[in-house]
Amino acid sequence: MLGASLKGPALTLLTELGPDMTYYDLVDALEVRFGNRNQTTQNLALLQTRAQGRNEDLKSFHQAIKDLARRAWPYARGGAAEDTAIFHFARGLRDCRLCELVLGASPKTMARALEEAVRLEAVLQVARPDRAQRGEVIQGEIGSREEEIQGLQANMEDQRNREGYRHKIVCWRCDKPGHVAYSCPERPRKSSGNERRSN
Repeated sequence: MLGASLKGPALTLLTELGPDMTYYDLVDALEVRFGNRNQTTQNLALLQTRAQGRNEDLKSFHQAIKDLARRAWPYARGGAAEDTAIFHFARGLRDCRLCELVLGASPKTMARALEEAVRLEAVLQVARPDRAQRGEVIQGEIGSREEEIQGLQANMEDQRNREGYRHKIVCWRCDKPGHVAYSCPERPRKSSGNERRSN
């Protein structure tokens, strides 16, 4: 009955197990594939490295941190788990000053942390109105500098490739690498018209 109720990727898993499986084999395979027993460490790592994206608003980032914290500690409620989630939410905020202010407010719950972050972000925007414009200008300059760097790297790579190709060329006249027969230094030169011809 469990096998008959499966859909989508779980049904694909059922077909991979074969006809000789038992109920317990199926439960174990489903737990390994879809359970969170082996994903706690991965979710903790994601929680520690998660940061607010450039175009990500506070509410979306807050929800992402809550989801990661819930998956990292599926059976924890309140206490240390909530404090850790609040810390990671504040630490991952894009604006460093906002991070300091949220941590300084010492919110007790994730909901309160979001309220404080929204309120303090509005305060910072009023206090520093030109900051957003400066940030956009700086981001534009960074983007143009990155394009210049990529162009320079491509030119350097092209130059390296050409130099490497030059070393592979071997002159058929003198059997030395780095030039062709036309520009061979040991090639006999044509005499000019002013030189005296010998018999």
